[in-house]
Amino acid sequence: MPEKQVFIAKQLKVVDGLKTEMVERLASLFRGLHEADDEAIVEHMAAMVLLHYALARRLGIPFYQLEEKMLEQIRRQKQLGHPLEEWYQDWSILEEYLAAGRIGE
Repeated sequence: MPEKQVFIAKQLKVVDGLKTEMVERLASLFRGLHEADDEAIVEHMAAMVLLHYALARRLGIPFYQLEEKMLEQIRRQKQLGHPLEEWYQDWSILEEYLAAGRIGE
């Protein structure tokens, strides 16, 4: 029984650490935006995406399920006529990118 309690405590600590790091990265991203530091902006945005995937996994959510839900939300935003879609087609471009599973394009 103590082994299970140690495992649960460790999992909670990891999840709390991920949440803390997400908040720190968000603050750093805002700082990068304020300073117009392109490298910092990309660095912190990429880190936040990775942290979201790691947190999903720690919570028992498979990556494919997270990505399927992302695609559902993109499609919903398109149907609702979100300004990013109407003005720039951002949701369509992202949907196409995610559906193709391409990296670096």
